[in-house]
Amino acid sequence: MTDEIESLKRVSHRLAMTEDEGFGGVIDKLLPKLLAYIGKPNLDQTVRAQLLQVLGHIMQRCKSNASIPLPTLSILRMLYDSEKEELIVVSAFTKNFCVAFLEISLPRVQNNEDNSLVLPCLMNLIDSTSPTVSLSAQLVHILLSYLMAGSSQHGSVPESACKYVAKTDDTSNLFNFFVDLLVEKKLASLKLLIINLVSPSRGGLYRLPSLAPRSKNPSYNVTLAMSLLAIASADSNSEVSSPATDMIKAHMDRSHSALSREGGVGDPLETARLLLSLSLGANPTNPKAARMAITPRPTSTIITFITNHVILPSPNLFDVSSNASNGLLTLIVTCGRRGVASSDSKYQVAAASLLNVLATKIGNIPPSPLVTVLVDQINKLVMSVLATAASTGVNNSFSPSHSVPVRDSCYGILSTFSRSAKLLKGSIFEKELVNGGCTTAALMFGCSASEEEVLRPRANATLDALLHAYQRYSEVATKVLAESLLPLLWNAAIRKQKGARMSAARWAAELISPISPLDSSHLCCFLSGDDDLTTSSAACAGIGLGLNSWVEKVLKEERGDAGGAPVPDFDKFVELMFSSKHQRPIFVDFNATSKSHTLRLALACYLCHGGSDTELVKLSAALADTIKNCGVSSVPGAISVLLDHSCQAFATILKKSEVVRQLFNSGKGGLTWREIVEFATASSNALARKSLGRAAGLMVGGEEVQDEEFVQSVTWGLGMGKEKMNFDNLHNVGNAHGGAMVCGHLLKEVFRRKDVKGVEGLFGIASDVLRLLSQGVAQSDQQIGSGCAFALEVAVSGGVGREMIEKLKEGGTLVYVFDCLGKTLKKYGHGEHTDSTRVMGVVKCTGSVLWAVGVGGEGEECRDRLFELLGSDSYKKENEVALIAGEALSKYGSVGGVAGEGGAVGGEELRRKIEEGGGYNAEWGKKLNAGQQILYRLLCQEFVAHNPQRRTASVCVMFAVVAMGWGDVGELLSIFQNNFVKALADPKSKQLSRECACRGLAACYGLARVRGGGEGGDEINDKLLRAFGQTTNHGESAMMESRVQEVERMAANAANAERGGGGQGGDMENAIMSAIEEHRSMASEGGQAGVSEAALGVYREMAGFAVELGAGGGAEGRKLLYYLMSLSTTHTVWELEENKAKYSAGALLGDGDGGGGKEILEKLRGTLKPHLKKLTPKLLRACNDPNPQ
Repeated sequence: MTDEIESLKRVSHRLAMTEDEGFGGVIDKLLPKLLAYIGKPNLDQTVRAQLLQVLGHIMQRCKSNASIPLPTLSILRMLYDSEKEELIVVSAFTKNFCVAFLEISLPRVQNNEDNSLVLPCLMNLIDSTSPTVSLSAQLVHILLSYLMAGSSQHGSVPESACKYVAKTDDTSNLFNFFVDLLVEKKLASLKLLIINLVSPSRGGLYRLPSLAPRSKNPSYNVTLAMSLLAIASADSNSEVSSPATDMIKAHMDRSHSALSREGGVGDPLETARLLLSLSLGANPTNPKAARMAITPRPTSTIITFITNHVILPSPNLFDVSSNASNGLLTLIVTCGRRGVASSDSKYQVAAASLLNVLATKIGNIPPSPLVTVLVDQINKLVMSVLATAASTGVNNSFSPSHSVPVRDSCYGILSTFSRSAKLLKGSIFEKELVNGGCTTAALMFGCSASEEEVLRPRANATLDALLHAYQRYSEVATKVLAESLLPLLWNAAIRKQKGARMSAARWAAELISPISPLDSSHLCCFLSGDDDLTTSSAACAGIGLGLNSWVEKVLKEERGDAGGAPVPDFDKFVELMFSSKHQRPIFVDFNATSKSHTLRLALACYLCHGGSDTELVKLSAALADTIKNCGVSSVPGAISVLLDHSCQAFATILKKSEVVRQLFNSGKGGLTWREIVEFATASSNALARKSLGRAAGLMVGGEEVQDEEFVQSVTWGLGMGKEKMNFDNLHNVGNAHGGAMVCGHLLKEVFRRKDVKGVEGLFGIASDVLRLLSQGVAQSDQQIGSGCAFALEVAVSGGVGREMIEKLKEGGTLVYVFDCLGKTLKKYGHGEHTDSTRVMGVVKCTGSVLWAVGVGGEGEECRDRLFELLGSDSYKKENEVALIAGEALSKYGSVGGVAGEGGAVGGEELRRKIEEGGGYNAEWGKKLNAGQQILYRLLCQEFVAHNPQRRTASVCVMFAVVAMGWGDVGELLSIFQNNFVKALADPKSKQLSRECACRGLAACYGLARVRGGGEGGDEINDKLLRAFGQTTNHGESAMMESRVQEVERMAANAANAERGGGGQGGDMENAIMSAIEEHRSMASEGGQAGVSEAALGVYREMAGFAVELGAGGGAEGRKLLYYLMSLSTTHTVWELEENKAKYSAGALLGDGDGGGGKEILEKLRGTLKPHLKKLTPKLLRACNDPNPQ
């Protein structure tokens, strides 16, 4: 055994060392011996393993090099004895290796005398093999490979055979598989007949990677080879049909005359067409006249192969000049129609998949007459398939005639056609829209509601695609279409399936809304309260509800327009929703959420375009009924939101319509005035209390209310409010809050209607109520405190008459009010009770009171309390406190007032005093009026404070002062500008302070333009540019050095001095380095090292860019700096609704509307357009800057 192993190793080594040119000669004698040796019985396993290794090496070398010849005849003679004409019994090892080597060697056989015996020997071997043995099928495929290779040597391959270069294996794969399907043994005779598919051979499946083997016992008649040879020799006795004979001949001999023309066997489209023709019959459109087909129906395997290997990769599928292409397309549609109608589930799936792939191809090409015909045929087929799913109800026995994969493919086809813009022109969708029909939509809505759960998402997706197809034809979409679709949409809207409801909402919002806003709004209002969040969101979007929507904007401003959005007519909408008898759901049938949205939309429609008093009265009556039905003790949820929105709408209508006020004041509107007051004080909804308090004030504040009635109503209302605001014995916080709301709005009307007869009698109770509200501001309960602060702010928002102010001073009420406000600011602005939100509300209230009652000694304490908020604990928690405090101080200063001791001081003298420096002089400040005192203290004390929090907070106050531009602010513009530039470089400045400095510079420029007339701000603009450019002067530039830079510079100076004068030795150096390390450690903790180059780079770049544009851009170019600075701020405070108007770029620069939006942006675009080439790199750098600002 050892000798045998060593011998085999030597053989293996010799084979490895042999070059390919001599390899064939070596194995010519060696291979038969090795094949015989491996089949020896009782062969040692070690020897057999070594033999397997040697044979594997030979096979690998032969496969890798097709020029190596093999001893084919010798291998055949090991299996068949030609002299005895019988099979030689060999072992399984020998037989299997012989077959494997024959499969490699037969295609390489050369036509010479030695090889002339190969074919007869192979034929005899096949004839002698039992049909039940798997060797038979393997030898048949070996024979076919030999015949194809031998025949092709005698003819030239036509040019058309090389068309499909990218898929050279597909044609041979198709042929191998086709032969498997084509022939089968007939028991009655040994002739080749047409088959009914039983199972393809393992060889065919092996050649098709896309197919999985399904049979492990494939066997064919051994006469297969003789039958094929008979066909190749044009034997007329064959029972194979003429097309099948031509097909086989074409693959055996590519020079066959019938296929040497264009579109021959090398064309995959022609191959696929022939295969489908053979499968369907010679005349597939007329089954009765059809010739004998290969199979009685196309098999799913044939269709799958054509789909994957012909239709998908073919780039010339729709070549109109190709007969093969046109014929194939027609056959595909015919095959698909037959397959979908078949009872064979596999055939159905394959046919539907084929049509789906074809539809994808069609969707990417320009339309043509052939394509139009194909689309119509496929579309009709799809509609017929989906009609079953649309008409079947959803239940446990759901069983449509077509399987899930078939319907899935149909949904894909319809989606493809819907999304293809190239196919839509002249398609079935356009015809439906022009004629006002909606057949396809009706079918898809039925599928969306009735489809199985697994396919319902596909149905909904197809419905969305169909919606976009309809939208593309909006120019032909008419009222008739809307009327046709509405029943479908309403039917879907009341379905249990959320997908159907969602589709109904989207169709109504996106398609019906531009055609018929009234019908669309009706449906969307109904669905806006749907339990499914996606459906309700789509419906809300359809009626303009949502974040930053036109409805929200109109309701907030209580005026305006929809901005081009489709708005239903108010009168028709109210008639439809609130008074008509309709078979579809209306307002009374809606749930609470839908009712809420309906009321908001109705009010927005009225505010946009107005409406008749008759319909407005109907709406107000519905609001009154809703308020009463919700009750005073509604729990949080949809009912509470409905009550809130109803009360807001009710108050807005009372403000807008005198007719409605008269109706409710007369007691005929469903709610009396006293009932409204009682609701306001008893409701558990804080927002409802706020709105009802406003409504109570509006009802008695109209000019139509008689003086006597006004006095009586207000007296009763204030008395009711006082009763509820019993802070000494407080049982219900909500009642106290409601009483404050009522009292605040009633006091506003008392102060406004100061000429009413008998109003003097109200001063006493008004004074008491003011005391109560001031006392409530200081209450520990946040709801009461915030509510009373808001009510007090509302009470004085319309101003307070001089006579009333004197009465309040005489009774000490005014002092009490300011004392309460000051104590509250101190309590919640500092220390353990710090509450930034509470403080901001009280600050707003304080500013309004100071503005309303004028200036004097009573308000000085509150003024000081406002200044104390700068740098306070509340400011540290919320920087916005400083900005609101600045607004309150600006209100106080804008009133003016009597000069202090020594008479008035002019603005010029005030400016000189501030420029002289020296800090704040309280004695000199007494000479100033209230407004000058604020300016003097702000610039000489607050901004120069050593406390960094206080200093940076003062920047926000300076911005508020300059933005309002009152009093002597204009005289101090240069000082404000310098301070803003310093604030930009202040290492302690936070985001809001820096952004206030930015906007403050823009406000300085705008105020200078107003004062100087036109472009009077050029001088201040030049100063600003110089300030930005002085990067070496650290004390004056925005590029002020950081703390670390300052210490390092001082260390360098000290070191130079030490080297020049002998110095202090190492002690000084150690002290300097210690200081540097200390400051560096502080910088690493954040906020101590100052503003980095990256943080200030944006401002320096803007200044540099503005300087570049100054020469060529003129005044507009210089002004660009301020535009950019105003628009580059990102703090959320600027996005608040109340700040957008007063702090916008347009308002600050004096350009455009108060909203600061469109006009200023248009000017900015015009200025930037010639300079985009220079600006774009800067913007790109800023976009990728790690600094978020």
